Amino acid sequence: MRLSSILWIALLIWVLEVLFVAVLVRDDWLIANIDEENSQQQSYFGARTAQYLSDEADSTFDNVFVATGIRDLSYRLFVPTREETDNTHYMQGIGEPAFRRIYQTLVTFWTAVYQVVIRAHTIGLWAPFMLLILVPSVVDGLSMRAVKKATHTPTKVVRNRYGVYLVLLGLYVILLSLFSPFPVGPVTYFAIMAGISLTISMILANLHKTA
Repeated sequence: MRLSSILWIALLIWVLEVLFVAVLVRDDWLIANIDEENSQQQSYFGARTAQYLSDEADSTFDNVFVATGIRDLSYRLFVPTREETDNTHYMQGIGEPAFRRIYQTLVTFWTAVYQVVIRAHTIGLWAPFMLLILVPSVVDGLSMRAVKKATHTPTKVVRNRYGVYLVLLGLYVILLSLFSPFPVGPVTYFAIMAGISLTISMILANLHKTA
């Protein structure tokens, strides 16, 4: 399968996931997920760090989507006011149930976006710790490559190629997890990013010697 086809399929899966969450998942389900993840964060990071993540997510969401008017604009574009509905005959009766559904879909979508913001801050919380794994992994990979080059040990190009695939897959799983309609434990991101770091070591160790 061509790389372009794989990228289009990956994009389609992500878009379908977002649409599934916005259209078919209830708002209270996502709120329950947020509460569950907050409880897990308190158990793992402690109450103070969990509160810090919640406050940072609130601030980011308000600054990016509320203060800029993006969220309110989405409601104005797709959901008419009561006055607009009363002044337009075709909206009465048939139109109102449809607009109520659209309104609920938008509420669910913005709840999902808030959930994404919280999860993104969780990833950011892990970032400094991941450097403690990534930097030694890069050094180890380059050192192994230098040893293979000095001893004329053949590199395994297949490991290099599939290592790149694994890194891309790990990043894609993180992207999918951001909109996941199910709770994502805080350790999940650490495990994925740690696996990516170790895979990068393997990629560097098996780079072509002339590179």
